[in-house]
Amino acid sequence: EDFGSIAKQVIDDYQKVRSIYINSKSLASNELPKFARSAVQTLPTFDADTAHDETTFWKLVETWQMLCNTIRQSKRTMLQNIVNELSVNVAMRA
Repeated sequence: EDFGSIAKQVIDDYQKVRSIYINSKSLASNELPKFARSAVQTLPTFDADTAHDETTFWKLVETWQMLCNTIRQSKRTMLQNIVNELSVNVAMRA
């Protein structure tokens, strides 16, 4: 019972996040690198039956993890670009 409840929440959360990133008008879609914006359109959907099939459930977890890692790497790259620009500006003033 507890696993089913947790699995349902995970599936619901994934579906919400997926829809946010699929929506091209969403500000969140801009967090993705350009190459990932089209790839996110192909993210699979999952339903309540996912919780009853171990293989499919772990596919959901793996897909969610890839999406999160892509977003994290994109943010890291954007922040690194800012740091690089600041470093260049400071170096040129010295």
